[in-house]
Amino acid sequence: MKRNRSSHVKYASRIPSTFSRPYSNKQSFKSNLGLPLGIGAASILAGAYSYYKFCDYDKSSQESMFSPEEFRDFKVSKKLQISPNTYKITFQVPSDKAYKMPVSSFLLVKADINGETVVRPYTPVTIEEDGKYEFSMVVKAYPDGKLSSYIGNLKVGDFLSFKGPIGKFEYHSNEFKHIGMIAGGTGITPMFQVLQKAMRNPNDKTKFTLIFGNVTEDDILLRTDLEKLVLNNPERFNIVYLLDKPSPNWHGESGYVNEKLVKQYMPSPDDEYSKILICGPPGMVGAVCGPKAPDYSQGELSGLLAKLNYQKDQSATSGNLECIKSVKVEPESEEQLSLKKTYIVSVYFSLLYFGAQYFQYAAFGKTYVGSAAILMSTSAFFTLVIGAVCKLEKLTALKLASVIISVGGMIVLGREEFNQEGNLWIGNLCAILSALFYGLYSVLFKWFVPDESKIDPFLFFGLVGFNTMILIPPLLVFLHATGIETFYLPTLAQFGHLSINNLCCSVVATYLWYVAMNYTTPVVTAVALSLITPGTLLGEILINNVIPANFKIFSALLVTLAFILVNYASSHPQIDEKLTSRLCFWKNK
Repeated sequence: MKRNRSSHVKYASRIPSTFSRPYSNKQSFKSNLGLPLGIGAASILAGAYSYYKFCDYDKSSQESMFSPEEFRDFKVSKKLQISPNTYKITFQVPSDKAYKMPVSSFLLVKADINGETVVRPYTPVTIEEDGKYEFSMVVKAYPDGKLSSYIGNLKVGDFLSFKGPIGKFEYHSNEFKHIGMIAGGTGITPMFQVLQKAMRNPNDKTKFTLIFGNVTEDDILLRTDLEKLVLNNPERFNIVYLLDKPSPNWHGESGYVNEKLVKQYMPSPDDEYSKILICGPPGMVGAVCGPKAPDYSQGELSGLLAKLNYQKDQSATSGNLECIKSVKVEPESEEQLSLKKTYIVSVYFSLLYFGAQYFQYAAFGKTYVGSAAILMSTSAFFTLVIGAVCKLEKLTALKLASVIISVGGMIVLGREEFNQEGNLWIGNLCAILSALFYGLYSVLFKWFVPDESKIDPFLFFGLVGFNTMILIPPLLVFLHATGIETFYLPTLAQFGHLSINNLCCSVVATYLWYVAMNYTTPVVTAVALSLITPGTLLGEILINNVIPANFKIFSALLVTLAFILVNYASSHPQIDEKLTSRLCFWKNK
């Protein structure tokens, strides 16, 4: 084998410029990698700064402050009397542990009272602000309630033992169109957890209606927090207050939960994608849906909901929380995205995909391959940042490291052009725009279609082709009229080459991208595209019988390492998040 240290192609002389020259083999300028290197370094620094700045908000991998195996003591830090016999108790949260409570799960609370150990389930109230959690519980002290009276008498500095979490209601965004809630007294606490999670997600379109029963107006718990959720989400959340003993000035509903209220405010038993959650005192729960079974499951459905033809769907999942759902299921054919929604997604994809491809070839026509490759490798960085903003990706240590290593590998590959001269800012800018457009269409596709099984790929890509035929020609006319592009008909040979390239390369590559997005994440897919570097070098060895230069081999190893690292981060998220958490904790010490 011969050794070739100058086989790196400095200019894509056989790739047409999409800005001014159609096809040209003329090398009319020199290159300077100062700008792309600077932009690449700036991207890496920006990612590192974002990670350093915001990593302390991601505590998902820290050890939980609770244990399902043993009781742990927590110190009372604040006590607020809400009504004559109702208190909100706030407990101190350890700084090195995370608050981990699945939605509507409960904790076992233990206390030694007059020589007797008393254990009862309670659902805590979680208030989140700026990524920080407040661990509180709302307790109504009943005269004959041993534990509730004990908790009501706690003072700041006292301790209480907790074990859990236990039970879990699996709430998934957009699983239901309308969720009805019937809560009584402190039964609002698991409902509040579900509402907080749902209202924090701007992409969740589920509608909620809450019937909240209490004895008097002063007994309404979490009223300020609930009405704040209504104020911020008026189209999605509505509250109906129900009082047993209303004052003369009360203008809301009164009495008990009855057939009229359920028919007026709750989703109908014939509604598709509907669910009703019930939580409250045993008397209320029994009247609405029948008593619970000894194992806290729903038991046989009876009461008001059975009378109104609601059907039992699943057993209880969280303490006093009972779940009933209409048994009607959406037809399987409607699980797929409709033609209208598929077309809307295809329009966004078509425009962004065309932008990425257009600026890619424009970069190849206005700068050297090394410059363009380095700058376009930042697509992984843009994908990670945009994915983090859209909450599709977590900005973790291993993912950021893989992106940095991948960009570093491409910088090493372009070392031969370091000493070239010339100002090629247009080509460099096009490469950056191509990387940005790639990150946008990858993340937005995953954002619009989180489950690719819901979309027909053949229909989708057919619509993409249709959009290209309809939407792109006006752009070509504009480019020709402004002199940016020169529009002309290709020769028969050129048309044949373009057709073969499109059928054998573009179509296959785009479909494989779709499959990769289905099985992995946008960041993994973006980093994987850099594998073209080791793939090209392997082709040089096997096909051209050429041993690449050492720096090219080193570049290929870096890119391969980045790909292995990002795959490891995706397949072992707990390890990645644990490492991220430790780094964040070290940063905040």
